[in-house]
Amino acid sequence: MQQLVAWDKPVRVFIKVNWDTSLDVKRKRMGIGIIIRDEEGEALVVVCDLKKNVVNAVVAESFALRKAVELCSDLNIQNAIFESDAKGVIEAVQSEEEVVLDFSSIIEDVKAHFRNRTDWFIQFVIRKRT
Repeated sequence: MQQLVAWDKPVRVFIKVNWDTSLDVKRKRMGIGIIIRDEEGEALVVVCDLKKNVVNAVVAESFALRKAVELCSDLNIQNAIFESDAKGVIEAVQSEEEVVLDFSSIIEDVKAHFRNRTDWFIQFVIRKRT
């Protein structure tokens, strides 16, 4: 059973961008959920999307992060904290080294956006389960 985890407010003037995925390996498709909230927790933007031909959870999380980053870039979002429980994806984005994995081109796209935005940060959050 999953425990409820309280959402932590960002530091004033920052917003939080959370993303998550669902993966149907049998049907080779994924769902993406993105929510952008202000410092009070009010939803500013909510996006859901589907993508076909995906069978790997890490690749799915990478696609979702890229979509979140592109959305924020298109909306000219400033002072953003991107959060997820996708530890491997976040570590790949934070790594100074070039990523050599199945999803390296997606990660390099995300890194390019972050290089151009000094007011964007990415961090891992634990989703508690029992």
